[in-house]
Amino acid sequence: MASNGGLNLPITDNSADDLEPVLSPSGTRIAFVSERGARHHGRIFVMRRNGSHQHPITKLTTYDEFPAFSPTGRKIVFDRRLGGGNREIVRIDSDGTHQRRLTRNPAADYYPRYSPNRRRIVFTSDRDGDQEIFTMRPTGTDVRQLTHNAADDSHASYAAGGRHIVFRSDRDGDGEIFKMRASGTHKRQLTHNAADDSGPVFSPHGKRIAFVSQFFDIWSMRADGSHKRQLTRFSTGAEHPFWGMFH
Repeated sequence: MASNGGLNLPITDNSADDLEPVLSPSGTRIAFVSERGARHHGRIFVMRRNGSHQHPITKLTTYDEFPAFSPTGRKIVFDRRLGGGNREIVRIDSDGTHQRRLTRNPAADYYPRYSPNRRRIVFTSDRDGDQEIFTMRPTGTDVRQLTHNAADDSHASYAAGGRHIVFRSDRDGDGEIFKMRASGTHKRQLTHNAADDSGPVFSPHGKRIAFVSQFFDIWSMRADGSHKRQLTRFSTGAEHPFWGMFH
C-alpha cells in the first residue's frame, strides 16, 4: 500500500497463510514465511516484488519465521523453532545455500535484524528469564545485552543510519514503542496509550516509524513520536509492516 494509507493490493493468493514479508534492500525481492505444504510448518520463501517467481529457500521440517535481508541482499537471517520453547537464529544465502546456525542455547532467540553497516544483528531473547534486546556479530559471536528490566522488550530494528534502534516494550503495563541508541543507552518512549503497539520499523530515510496498534491497524509517526497517523482500517488484523523504497 502507499505510505499515506492508499490502495492495498495482495501479491500472494493461495489457501495457506503467508506471513511476515520483508523487502530486499534493492527493492526487487520480498522474503516471507509461508505455511503452504503443511500447516504449522513454516518455510522461508523469496519472490519478486510483483509476486512472481515464488520459491522456498528452507525445507519443510520445522517452523522458520521472521526473515530479514542483509544490507547487501545476499544473506537472509531468520529464527527457527526447535521445540520446547527453543528458537535459534539462522543465516542463509538468499538463494537457499550455505545455511548456518548463529545461536545455540535453550532460550528463545528470535526476530533478527541486520544493522545497516552489516556489523551487528539485533534480536530478541529470553535467556535471562524475560524478553530482552541483544545484538551480536553476523557470525554469532560478541553477544551484547542492551536492555535489562523485568518487562518484555522485543521486535527491535535499526534506523537507516544505524545510530538508533526502535523496539516494543510492555514496561509501562502494555505494549508501547521505544527508541534507544544502538549502544542501548538513552531509551525514550514514543507512544503513550492504552492500546498494544508493536512491530516498529524505521522508514528508509529514517524520518518516520511504522507500527501496528492493537493488532489490527498500521500507523506511522515521526521518529520523535509526534504526528501519529492511522494508515489502515482493517477488520481482520495486521502485523509487521515494512517500507518500500521510495517513501
